[in-house]
Amino acid sequence: MLLIAFAGCRQILGIEDPVALIPTDAPADTGNDGASDGAIDGLEPATCMMRWSTTPVFGAPVALATLNSGADEDHPFLSPDELTIYFTRGVDVYTAKRSSLAAAFGAPVTEPSLNGTATEGKVFVSADDSRAFFASNRAGGSGGYDLWRGARSGGGGGSFTVDQMYLTGVNDAGTQADPHLSTDLLRLYYATDISGARRIAVASRNNVTQNFSAADPSDRSDGGHRHRADPHAERAGAGVRLE
Repeated sequence: MLLIAFAGCRQILGIEDPVALIPTDAPADTGNDGASDGAIDGLEPATCMMRWSTTPVFGAPVALATLNSGADEDHPFLSPDELTIYFTRGVDVYTAKRSSLAAAFGAPVTEPSLNGTATEGKVFVSADDSRAFFASNRAGGSGGYDLWRGARSGGGGGSFTVDQMYLTGVNDAGTQADPHLSTDLLRLYYATDISGARRIAVASRNNVTQNFSAADPSDRSDGGHRHRADPHAERAGAGVRLE
């Protein structure tokens, strides 16, 4: 799964529909705009795709030397302020912090409350740092890789208590992996086996104290590509790369 961050748009493409404001050639408005296209003081709304397609965004990727090792680093997830990163190394979840966007990440440490004796996959952490959702093939699940939840007090710093609360309608004997939730934690997007192929599915709920519904296939497919059954089966020495 590819995580794409556009300038001014920090959502996963297709899951949300964020709007960025880009400059126009029109003179700045002096008051009431009245424009039907939503232009405001020389700015016009643009979707992330519009912005990316009209303006090159990415330079060459740079390896994050403080995070990479001789092992495989995989499944990076950034906090909304981009100062904390979660990723997997081997079979465990690691995390690292930095003081500003211009600073390097500090040395990564394991997240012991999320790690067990099995293989842990990609982690999603809520904006208030109080909830984590991740894939694992640990004992006690429904079979294969399942989705698990970690809960702790907001603000972070404490240990997560791990369970499968609210996920009984999602997990099955197949594989569930690569979770990502909407900002309000009411929609859960993840990879699972549907009709003999790996597909993106979405499960929803009305509030954060309800179980997620049984998953429905998303209208975004994998284009015919197949994910590996083991979410850690990457080429050796891949390393984490972010721009």
